[in-house]
Amino acid sequence: MERPDIAQESFTSGPDAADASPADDVPPGVGGHLTSMYSAYVRGRDRLITPYGLTANEFALLRCFIYRDEWTATQLTEILPAAASRISRFVDGLVKRGLLRRRRRSDDRRVVRLMLTDEGERVTHEIAGLVGEHEDRLMDGVTDDEREVSLRVLAKVMANAAALQAAAAD
Repeated sequence: MERPDIAQESFTSGPDAADASPADDVPPGVGGHLTSMYSAYVRGRDRLITPYGLTANEFALLRCFIYRDEWTATQLTEILPAAASRISRFVDGLVKRGLLRRRRRSDDRRVVRLMLTDEGERVTHEIAGLVGEHEDRLMDGVTDDEREVSLRVLAKVMANAAALQAAAAD
């Protein structure tokens, strides 16, 4: 599911507002920090993806191919947060643009495998490198230990979110 781009609002007021750092503008609590971090990441990522004529969802799909050479559309629906019909539209568009190709399995013609074309591989790796550099710049000055702790904390937050969602569904 694509999330809306949330504009960063300044919550600093008074005579010291001009001297405030971006961290001072973040509302207190986890929500404010996560929203600000998400916004900083998304804005930078989207700025890098847009010149290639791709959406964030299309890039997320292409990025899967960095980890495996081929996927089926069904497999992609299991790991990407989008409905099967949307995944299918993304795949169709990426095939038409020459970034993905389809091949039927020889032993079961019903199964369609998806693979990057040479151009798709070039574009995917190029953008992934740029996005990786953006992530590194966002984490500038953060030690490896701090990164590990941050990732563990975020994993716990996501596990709690999944538990809350499951409880709400019951």
